[in-house]
Amino acid sequence: MRCIITFVALLPLALANAQVRRTDIWVMQRDGSNARQVIGHPASDEEPDWSPDGTRIAFDSRRNGNNDIFVTDFSGTTLRQLTDSPAKEDHAAWSPNGEHIAYQYEWDGNTDVYVMDSDGLNKRRLTEHTARDGWPDWSPDGRWIVFSSERDGHREIYVMHSDGSEARRLTNSDRDNTDPSWSPDGSWIAFSSERDGNSEIYIMRPDGANQTRLTQTAMSEARPAWSPDSSWLAFVDGETRGITLLSLENGQQQLLSPVDGSVSRPDWSPDGMLILFERRAPTGQ
Repeated sequence: MRCIITFVALLPLALANAQVRRTDIWVMQRDGSNARQVIGHPASDEEPDWSPDGTRIAFDSRRNGNNDIFVTDFSGTTLRQLTDSPAKEDHAAWSPNGEHIAYQYEWDGNTDVYVMDSDGLNKRRLTEHTARDGWPDWSPDGRWIVFSSERDGHREIYVMHSDGSEARRLTNSDRDNTDPSWSPDGSWIAFSSERDGNSEIYIMRPDGANQTRLTQTAMSEARPAWSPDSSWLAFVDGETRGITLLSLENGQQQLLSPVDGSVSRPDWSPDGMLILFERRAPTGQ
């Protein structure tokens, strides 16, 4: 029987009363303290992904109309736009060596996985299917990319070589499986699945074996993200709209509620001390 310990980190009143835009990117300490905004704009800034060296953040933004991918330094002062097309481009994921960024490209009702150099050059398409492919993440050695696809009629988890070849399915259920995230030690892929009703967090081996459910609640959990040492998962808690940390060693859970409003898309700093997340302000803010 697993032990569950819950901690609630409260944001200081002054920060809670600060002016916050509709969706911005924030950072907090690993325990939920010292939450602060790092990237913001009157348009939405979403889905942060920390570079492997910890110096840059990739994210998508609608600040120029449709979703495009940007990169900034941690201070948010040096900004570079990497994509600029009529398509919607989002879900950026750094390669382990920091030289490439995989992302989702949506156009004319369909989505595919693309990759580009980290400076935005050499964009190339990795998947080409009539169904929607997206939500890419890299294996720690950079040889593989895991992604979610609707080519079976609903979302399943697939893996392919980083050049887009030899795609094969890892999950096989009659409900959606999405949000794949490869553990830094290469041993597991975390994902969310609705196979047992509402969305819950699962893990499996990189070949699809040992698919194991980690959460079991009345609400939906999603967006799992690994700690750098592969010992913890951060994910979005459907009941509180906060972020929960789950220990893979003993099942302990820590609920982090760092800000007023709902939060999503956690991502750990390479040293494991900080967690990026996107924050959607309550109605009226």
